[in-house]
Amino acid sequence: MSTPEPVEYPIDPDSPPEFPGKLPRELSVTLRDRLQKIAEEVNPYLGPEHRAIDALMQAARELAVVTYPKSGQYAEYTPDE
Repeated sequence: MSTPEPVEYPIDPDSPPEFPGKLPRELSVTLRDRLQKIAEEVNPYLGPEHRAIDALMQAARELAVVTYPKSGQYAEYTPDE
């Protein structure tokens, strides 16, 4: 699988694109770092157990799940190719 490419907007309703469903690693890391920074900034005001901080951390985990390629894993392999 190649690096995922974003869908171009505006979307043509007569021919909707197929979203890749994955994020490139560089973008994912940048977004997760931003979420972490936001959580660190609001923590002194909300406290570590606040649901907003939990939501930020859950968002970072979800982004990690849809990142391609996965770190520490082997690339996809099909014996026929």
